[in-house]
Amino acid sequence: MKSSILSFNCSVQDRRVIKKLNNPFQIMPATRWHMSDQSIESYIESNNPDILIHMNYITRVFSDNSIENRSIERESLQRYCKLANKLGTKNILIHLPYTINEMNNIEKGIKVLSDELKSMTVHLEIPAWSSDMLKNYKFSEYLSRITELLQATELDWYLVPDTAHLHSIGMDVPDMIEFIKKYDAKIKYIHLNGNSNPKYKMDKHVPIFSSENKIKDHSLLSKFIASTSKICIAEITKISATWDEWISYAETYDFNLVEFNETYSY
Repeated sequence: MKSSILSFNCSVQDRRVIKKLNNPFQIMPATRWHMSDQSIESYIESNNPDILIHMNYITRVFSDNSIENRSIERESLQRYCKLANKLGTKNILIHLPYTINEMNNIEKGIKVLSDELKSMTVHLEIPAWSSDMLKNYKFSEYLSRITELLQATELDWYLVPDTAHLHSIGMDVPDMIEFIKKYDAKIKYIHLNGNSNPKYKMDKHVPIFSSENKIKDHSLLSKFIASTSKICIAEITKISATWDEWISYAETYDFNLVEFNETYSY
């Protein structure tokens, strides 16, 4: 069995770099603003089927109005499809519901995804939950409802576990491992993140091996995930590590670390 690949977010500031990289990696073309057609035109055509395109945070597919024709959400998804086609990938990541209101719109949101991303591979990330979700939902109920609806569509869909998010929902490492095993066939990417916040709080990413990571038994988690043959993306924000530390971590747990590139956030 192959070792899992360990990769990172890649900056999109220099569009030429994206074309040159052959490794799997994640990009976030926009974070808190909508991507424009002009921005898409600035990208260089390439062919990397392992690029994962992370949607911005303001395209709320499970909002009250996304189902409407010509909604902002539909137009945003259409632009991400254009970018994916230009980069030679089909992988688009969307956040699943994190509030009760979004969960109430689950059927509408999946209908929007079915309409707009039918030619793509949709990767649905499990987010950290709001307080109302934590009070009113069990994870098993949440996932059962979502997967039941997805299975009734023609979407090519996968789940994206984020270890920091799963911790914030209340999972321990054995729970995470059980979940990943159960849905193994429906997982291609894993967000491999530590969390410096305690359970039941919104997550704060740190490297999985950071001394500030509050996920207990993260060594056991790392060893398991390295053996799953997935593409793991470490999403590094304010707290980072040296490249030598990533090399050491990868060697310790037998990850296949991507080649160094200065545009990665590590």
